Order: sequence, then structure tokens, then C-alpha cells
Amino acid sequence: MSEDFFEKLPASFRTIWTTSIHWWDDLFMQAVMNLLWSLSWFTVVLGPPLTFGIHYVESQYVRGENPGLRGMWEGARKYFVKSWLWMLANLFIIFVLIASLDAYQLIQATWAGIARAITAGIGVTWILIQFYAVPLLMVQEQNSLRLAWRNGLMMILASPGYLFILLLFLAFSGFMSAILVFPTILGFTTLLSLLANQAVRDRLATFRKILADDDTV
Repeated sequence: MSEDFFEKLPASFRTIWTTSIHWWDDLFMQAVMNLLWSLSWFTVVLGPPLTFGIHYVESQYVRGENPGLRGMWEGARKYFVKSWLWMLANLFIIFVLIASLDAYQLIQATWAGIARAITAGIGVTWILIQFYAVPLLMVQEQNSLRLAWRNGLMMILASPGYLFILLLFLAFSGFMSAILVFPTILGFTTLLSLLANQAVRDRLATFRKILADDDTV
């Protein structure tokens, strides 16, 4: 693909294209990491740390480095406690949201229906925030989940159309993986992580350029 044509593509398509090329070029390592990640959840304890370990690798990969399995273990150790705080926070919030939806379901009133819709919207938004949150945590100066969640929300609000296209790509990839099985083994989880980290890198670069252009006006 020529550079001129690539630059003319919408930002979301450039992110998807770059991610796909990176993922394919490093397919063997991506598949190995995906397999280890899948096995880690059988232990429960290692599930969240290796999730962060994959993001740690992909965060460096999109910046030109490839620490491989060594980086995966390094990231898992570095973010062991933080990954479990992230996991427990998600479990708690999901539990509260589901309990709220069940409670509103028992109330036969117009306001309860509105409350259910709002609660469902909060739940969807929270899930979307997670797409950006962990990659943001990897590049923030402050090792703060709360800041990563806030910045994730800001990134969604700043470019919702961009995220929508990425989610369509993930939905299609996930659907094909579920049907064919083999691509799932190759690494749908690592594809998602790589896409999220590439998206954060691209969005931050875009926002910095916009701010720089504003400063020159």
C-alpha cells in the first residue's frame, strides 16, 4: 500500500491496517501468548496478570520494540497487584449494575424503565472504557487505574466514530474466530490487545497534533 493512499484512509482504517500487519508479521509469538493467556485463566490467579502482560508487550510492540514472552512475564509481575485491582473493580461494578437491572425489572413504573435504560448505558460505557484503560495505564506517567478510566472515557467522547469502526472490526474478527476456531487459537485476544494499544498510540498522536496546531494559530 502506497504511503499517500494510506494517509488518505480514515484514521480508524489506518489503525486497523497497521494492527493487522503487525499481528500477521508476529503471528507465531502472538499465537503463543494467546495460548498462554488462555491457559492462565484455568489457574484464575494468573489470568488478570497475564492479561496485563499481553498489554505490556503490545504497548511496546506498537512503539517498535518486541519483548516477546520475556516482556509478557515482566508485565505480569510488574502489574500483578494492579491487574487484580482492575479485575476486582470490574467484578464489583458489573455485579452492582446487574443487581440494579434486576431490581428495576421488578418495579412496574415508567421511571424504572428509564432507570434500567440508564443503567444499561452505564454498563456499556464502562465496558467500552476498558478497551482504552489498560493501554493507557501502560503509557501514563501516573500508575493510576482511576486516571486510566477517566482518560479512557475522555478518549471515547473525543472520537466515538473512530471507536465504533474499531469495534465493528473486532466484532467481525470475533465472529469469524468463533466459526472457524483456528483463528481463535492464533490469537484473537492478542489481536484485540494490539488493536487497543495501537488505537491509544494513534489517538494520542492525533490529539497532540491538534493541540500543536492550535498553539500555532
